[in-house]
Amino acid sequence: AAGAAPVALADDAAAPTEDALPMGPDRPLLLAVDLGRCVVGVALYDAEGRLESFASARDDADGANAVGEAAARCLGARRATIVVCEGTGRRLAEDAFAELDLRGLVAGACGGPHVVSAEEWRTALLSPKERVDAKKAKHAARLVARQLAGDLEAWPEDLTTDAAEAACLGAWACSELKWRDEAVAARFGNGDLRMVAKRPIVEVS
Repeated sequence: AAGAAPVALADDAAAPTEDALPMGPDRPLLLAVDLGRCVVGVALYDAEGRLESFASARDDADGANAVGEAAARCLGARRATIVVCEGTGRRLAEDAFAELDLRGLVAGACGGPHVVSAEEWRTALLSPKERVDAKKAKHAARLVARQLAGDLEAWPEDLTTDAAEAACLGAWACSELKWRDEAVAARFGNGDLRMVAKRPIVEVS
C-alpha cells in the first residue's frame, strides 16, 4: 500500500502474560483493518491470537465510517487495545482510528494505529507463487482466512476478500506480538494451502 510505513509490532507491545491480562472491557484485543476508500474489512483477535470475529462494510462516501460500522459489529461493548491497519496510506488509517475513537471502540491506552504494508504480512504468510500478483495473493488470503475462521462454530457473515485480508493481517500481527506460536497457515506436504469448508452463517441480533 502506497505510503504505509513498516512497523515493528514486536517492539511496540509485549506479549501479555496470564497474570498481566486485565479483566473487563480492556482485556487485550487486536483489531486488524484492511483499509479502502469505500470497502473495508476488519478482524478481531484475542490475547491468545485466536480469531474472534470478522466483518466487512461499504460506505461510498466515507471509508472511515465503514470501518466504524464493521468494527462495532465485531467488538460490541468491548474496546480494542491494539489497532493494525493495512491499506492506501497513513491518512486513511488515522481517519479510521479517529472514527473508532469517536465511537468508543478503542481503549484509552491504544495510542494510535499501526500502519503496515500488504507486502509485510503477505511475505510472512504466503509463498512466492501465491503472491506473484494481487489476484493470486487475494485468493490465497481467502484460503488462509478460512483456516483461521475454521474454529468458529458459525460465521457472523460471509467472509469477503476484505475481511479475509484483515484476518490474515491480524494473525500476522499476533505472531509479531508473540500472542500466537503456531504457524498461521496450514499446508500440505507439497506446500499447498489446506482447504477448510465454510461455516454456516448465523447473524448476531
